[in-house]
Amino acid sequence: MAVFFSFMAYGLWGFIALPEPWRWLAFIAAFLVGGTSSMIVFKRLASEEQRKNDLEARLHND
Repeated sequence: MAVFFSFMAYGLWGFIALPEPWRWLAFIAAFLVGGTSSMIVFKRLASEEQRKNDLEARLHND
């Protein structure tokens, strides 16, 4: 979550600081890069049991 929120902080900064056509692009790019990066970091740092628990929690979360 820390990786995702740090990228979103950059996206919000870009949303505020950049001119009109670029602000939405910065926000969307930060969302996509942050989401992808957080998944990669989770796969790299999590143990096999943590990944299994995460998948089971997603399965049973209706």
